[in-house]
Amino acid sequence: MDIPEPLAKKSFAGGLYAAHCIKMGDFQEWETFYKCVCSNDKYEIDHREPFGMGGSLEEHLNTFTYFQTNKDKAMFEQLDLLIPIRLKLDAE
Repeated sequence: MDIPEPLAKKSFAGGLYAAHCIKMGDFQEWETFYKCVCSNDKYEIDHREPFGMGGSLEEHLNTFTYFQTNKDKAMFEQLDLLIPIRLKLDAE
């Protein structure tokens, strides 16, 4: 897929992510979500790229179409918080 300037194509190795959907602007939920992942008995955080956030991501699905079709371009309604996870070695 060709990506026009000033956009840049990024690649991620992939893997498993814990996901939490929030209303746009409710960024205080990162803390609760992070604590939930840290206290999970089966999964642990799998720190990876992009570095700086330990691989955690914020995603709005289909952003390109959203900006093309909405007059109020500043108002995303939903955002997904994503934390990379892996199965704990001692999990059964």
